[in-house]
Amino acid sequence: MTDTLLFKRAVRVVVDTIEIKDLAMTFRVKKTLKPEPNTAELTVRNLNPDHRSHLEQLKVASVLIEAGYEGGTSTLFLGDLRTAISTTEGPDIVTKLSSGDGEKAVKKARVKTTMKKGTATPQKVLQAVAKSLGVGEGNLVQALGQLGGIANHFSEGVVMSGSAFREMNAICKSLNLDWSIQNGKLQILSRGKTLDGQAIKLTKDTGLIGSPTVDNDGVLTAVMLLAPDVFPGRKLVLESQRLKGQYRIESCEYSGDTHGQEWYSKLEAKRY
Repeated sequence: MTDTLLFKRAVRVVVDTIEIKDLAMTFRVKKTLKPEPNTAELTVRNLNPDHRSHLEQLKVASVLIEAGYEGGTSTLFLGDLRTAISTTEGPDIVTKLSSGDGEKAVKKARVKTTMKKGTATPQKVLQAVAKSLGVGEGNLVQALGQLGGIANHFSEGVVMSGSAFREMNAICKSLNLDWSIQNGKLQILSRGKTLDGQAIKLTKDTGLIGSPTVDNDGVLTAVMLLAPDVFPGRKLVLESQRLKGQYRIESCEYSGDTHGQEWYSKLEAKRY
């Protein structure tokens, strides 16, 4: 099954208005549950001159990477273009693009709000800061609904002015929440909890490669065939010869090469 899938891999990239599908490409995408932006590095060989020129002149543009297999791809990464640089390597012209997820919005986002004593509930404070970030709301509504039983940390009122990123870090830390931006949208989880939905079952038959390991800090590392629906925050049910159990995915590193062997997801996860 592994060899068959490797020959049926598929990639689609859209940068600004330019769609790229049938050229030699490599990519490396890193996603985590941390607030710092997820990143993508993409290399494309032999773009036509007009497309190269267009990409190199862009100041603001979105970068979409879809990956998977023939018959079905899904979004692996959606973010903001940082740079596009072309160089010559032998007979090829190689264009390298780097991108950050929600990076431009978060860098510029500012919050300025005042809530008087008795009005600053955890829900109102989190909602105000989250909306000021300038990214999609993601699962914000669900996260707000889970704050009903949390004691009010803001009984004396709240004054916020400055970086929305910094305030979001402080608010989530005080409410015992993990927050990140995934494909341009907020993802907020109670500390140590997973996203709602069906768990991912990882076995040799579903793409597991080699033997998973656990380090001294209890962090599981596993490698599997690339699967875009495997991402940080999801629950993982592992069944391998040496290790079994439920985990929360903390980070994913996806690497792909349309004309090589690389087509993998490297996961780090903690016991759930």
